[in-house]
Amino acid sequence: MKRRKIVICFLFITSLLSACGGYYGQDDPEIVVQGVRAVPSAGFIPNFVIDLNIVNPNRSPIHLNGVFYTLHLEGHRLFTGATNDLPDIEGFSEGSFSVNANPDLLSGLGLVADLFSRPRNGFEYAIDAKLDVGGFRRNFNVYETGLISFPGGSNRYDQSMLNSLINQGSF
Repeated sequence: MKRRKIVICFLFITSLLSACGGYYGQDDPEIVVQGVRAVPSAGFIPNFVIDLNIVNPNRSPIHLNGVFYTLHLEGHRLFTGATNDLPDIEGFSEGSFSVNANPDLLSGLGLVADLFSRPRNGFEYAIDAKLDVGGFRRNFNVYETGLISFPGGSNRYDQSMLNSLINQGSF
């Protein structure tokens, strides 16, 4: 009886270690912001949608259960959101999806004030996301940065360009 318990314990530990070993050495996926657009709103607070692309650099597929993200523009936390309506990303492939974004209005006002006070060639963005893959697999924490250039290849913005971007509801 004692020997049977030892064998069962050994088999359990071996299977646990082999299951975890399959996830060792997995690279974090990459997230790219493809666009931010305004959508019709029923109230005072504007609604936005962020278009994201996830690249899976691994052989095994990623089955996403949820994502929590924060999008910063020029160092200002502008959007935060979460969703569980996500596609599965096959190995060595990519998938695109859109998520609703909740704007931080006070930080947005700080961004507009910052834009009027300092000329620049584009918006620096940073997205910080936590991808939940469920089960015994570790969550992926992804931090990506990039630059959103102004339309028309302009080197600097002026007030009319900024007003045009605000009126279009996208950047």
